[in-house]
Amino acid sequence: MRPHSRIMTVATIIVGLFLLLMLLLSCERSYHKTDQVSDGKQSSDKEILTYAGIDSVLESLEKIPFEKLDGAYLRFSGYDKEMYRAGIKGKVFY
Repeated sequence: MRPHSRIMTVATIIVGLFLLLMLLLSCERSYHKTDQVSDGKQSSDKEILTYAGIDSVLESLEKIPFEKLDGAYLRFSGYDKEMYRAGIKGKVFY
């Protein structure tokens, strides 16, 4: 094996091990972050199992008619295009 070939092989192995170590450390760090609740409070979300429960949650949300949606949202969502306007006119957004 040529000397420069051996150096390249060793360098490749070192770089590969370094990248593997960085990957493992980043995975471990992100794993621990998901165990924490961001605002320090425990979640009190309850599972909704009935249509009445879904209706109850929807009733608590603010309803915005299509006609009052912000222009920036319409452009971002693509609803400003004519082919969508006819289908969603009169709909309510939450």
